Order: sequence, then structure tokens, then C-alpha cells
Amino acid sequence: MLASMGLLVSVPCQDCGRPVYFGDSLCRSCGVPVTAEVREVLDERLDATGGDFTTMRRRLMELSWSLIVLACVRVLSTIVLIAAGASLWVLLDTAIVISAMLVGAATARRHPRKAILLVAVVWGGFEFIAGVMNPLMLLEGWLFKLVTLVFVVRGFYAAQTADRIRAELAREADAAAKAEFRPA
Repeated sequence: MLASMGLLVSVPCQDCGRPVYFGDSLCRSCGVPVTAEVREVLDERLDATGGDFTTMRRRLMELSWSLIVLACVRVLSTIVLIAAGASLWVLLDTAIVISAMLVGAATARRHPRKAILLVAVVWGGFEFIAGVMNPLMLLEGWLFKLVTLVFVVRGFYAAQTADRIRAELAREADAAAKAEFRPA
């Protein structure tokens, strides 16, 4: 199944020359840590095969770009709210939420669930606090809140899909490595 899906992709260990597979942090033969450069080469080779890995990378890019777009829209909506006389709370809320969105975008490739969870908790927490302080604030910017909610839900889906594919690829690479090291 691995070969038919193009997943039996490896790169040689820089120390011993034995195969290193997707998800390996150490060479299974000599124990040398896998460098970021080796992981990147492996990612590129897997991406060239198409299939699930390409889907995973596309999902992670979608998640990352979605968070960047949300941060930009948040800035624009804050400018409009400030021009309309919004409070200083809006500035604080925006600065923290935008920071969470940008940190999420930066970490989405390696830790997709943590990235979207960070955004959801920070954004949701500020919306909750704002609603407790002034229930009418829940209605302010309702369109942006709806768009943000849609992006967060899509982000959870993308992160879940990426994590599932990453886990499947790691399991299949592990099975291939075990088969390779199994005595004949």
C-alpha cells in the first residue's frame, strides 16, 4: 500500500546512510538526530508524490493564511470601530487577538491544533469577557464575529485533517522501517 500511494519515501541518514522516514526525529539505525534540513527535503519529496501529504500541506497553508487574513480583517474592523468612537478596550482586545492569530499562523505548520486552539481560546475569551462587561458588545461587529467563527471552525477541520494525515504517514513510515530492519 505504501508504494502504491507513493509514501515509501526516505532520505539517507547524514551519518550512516540508512533510510530516514517521515516523522522520524532520530535515525532508526544510528540514533543521530534528524535535522530540520533533512525533514524539509523529506517533506518536499513526499509533496512531489501527491496524495495525502500534499493534501495535508495544503490544509496547513489554508489554516495559516486564514489566520493571517483574519488578523488583517480584525485590524480593519478595529479602525472602523475606533473611528466610530469605540473604547480603549477594543484596542487592547484587538492587539491581543491579532497577536494570537499571527502566532497561530506562524505555528500552524508544525502544531495545527495548538495554533487554532490558541486563536479560539483567546478570541472566544475576549468575546466572553466583552459580553459580560456589556452584553450589547456581543452585537457590535456581528458580521466579523460570524466570519471569525466560520474561519475558526474551518481551521479546526483543517487542523484535524492535517493531524490525521500526519499520524497515518508516520504509522506507515514506521511500518516500512520496521519491515526493513526485520531479519530475513
